[in-house]
Amino acid sequence: MSKGSVLVAPLNWGLGHATRCIPIIKALQKYGYNPILASDGAALELLKKEFPELESYALPSLKIKYAKKGLWFKFKIVLQIFRLYRCIQQERRFLKKLSHKIQLKGIIADNRLGLYHRAIPCAILSHQLKVYSGSTTALTSWLHQYFIKKYDEC
Repeated sequence: MSKGSVLVAPLNWGLGHATRCIPIIKALQKYGYNPILASDGAALELLKKEFPELESYALPSLKIKYAKKGLWFKFKIVLQIFRLYRCIQQERRFLKKLSHKIQLKGIIADNRLGLYHRAIPCAILSHQLKVYSGSTTALTSWLHQYFIKKYDEC
């Protein structure tokens, strides 16, 4: 008998986020929970291949584009801040709909900044507590912490 469903949602920036969720998903299963997968692109495909029996959902894709030259890196990222914010809002809407459909016992978001809920215990996995960006490190780190603080655990 399942102890309940836990949403596991890695970011799709390479496969590192998804692969570090695999042992977490296996541990959830071992301890009687029903993991529900949510991601996009190659990360979601990897998890679906590894766990074909689990329910899965496609989340909005961030699709950040990097500058080819370091000189323009920050400028190109700043131009995409609105895309990041829109993606976070889409994740929030997805979670609201899902939580009405399924009674979640928990949420584990791997750098998905929009998957937190006041009424559901939620944890964020991150390898980056500060966002080092040269002269704008204080601002980018503050923004990142703003979202991390919305989670129960980091």
